[in-house]
Amino acid sequence: MDSETIENVFDMMPAVVCTAGSNIIATGGRISPPLSETVIGKALFDHMDPFDVIRYTAHFYSDDSKVSLGFSLEGFFSFKYGIALFKSILNRRFAVVLLFENICDDIEDMVRCFALDGKLQSGYDLLLELSKLDEDSEAAASGIDIIDAKGVTEMLVDHGYCPDLYVSTVGNKEGEITDIPLNVPRKSFLLLVMLIIRTLDIVSVQRAVSVRLTRLSDRLEMRFVTDAMAVRNTDCDICGLISSCPSSQIFLSLIEYTCILYNATLDVLSTKDCESLSFVLTFFDDVPEALDFKSADSLLGLDGDIELLLKLINAVSDT
Repeated sequence: MDSETIENVFDMMPAVVCTAGSNIIATGGRISPPLSETVIGKALFDHMDPFDVIRYTAHFYSDDSKVSLGFSLEGFFSFKYGIALFKSILNRRFAVVLLFENICDDIEDMVRCFALDGKLQSGYDLLLELSKLDEDSEAAASGIDIIDAKGVTEMLVDHGYCPDLYVSTVGNKEGEITDIPLNVPRKSFLLLVMLIIRTLDIVSVQRAVSVRLTRLSDRLEMRFVTDAMAVRNTDCDICGLISSCPSSQIFLSLIEYTCILYNATLDVLSTKDCESLSFVLTFFDDVPEALDFKSADSLLGLDGDIELLLKLINAVSDT
């Protein structure tokens, strides 16, 4: 696909503009006026595989606008496939989704071109022209989030997430960590923690997990520790854990996928006798030193976030 095609692609194809939750607020390209009226207000999530919904959600809150995401659609009129491109404008986040009636080789070529060619950014003229920003519309602010990592974890427990698993948070030698500035949106942080706990819910036999937070010079570590009696691989890593517990694969793949978007890593460690298993989630420090977060309430609205992500993770569990 040449540059001229890329520049004109938004005029050639059906496209929709989505806010958080994949809610459609505008249409463009070759969507007819009657169809446009029908799709406005609908959610693409209702027509997507749960696995793709979680990947879409992780991308939506990421600041990396150069990455596109392709996914299948079911029951969304005549459209069978979508490619989403994510953008933040005036501290509001949006996705422009190109719609296809058939899956063909050209789609894969287009994905590669979108990922590599900087001229695709001109396609967001569509967003600027079509989107009348409503102050009450649901959108997430960009920038550094202040996250009470301990509070988020404890609120998950209070909320009854994985109720058969006893999860406790512990302090560290240098004192207890509460609010921490992270260049990671809270929904994405919460998603990672929920996916890790759900994985440990599969692995753990003794049903107890301890969570320890440690701030090091250049990173923050969250260490989730439980027994490893369900794991028989003494040199356990992510692949080894999947081999020992195949049902953990879908959650671990989503964790790795999300970590890549947010400069984070997940390490799986086990003791030589396989009596203990640790998940170490590491966020590397790329937060400005001069950051004022005295007024932040990092738990405000968390109940709603938990309910949203719980539905997604449960849906993935059922696939």
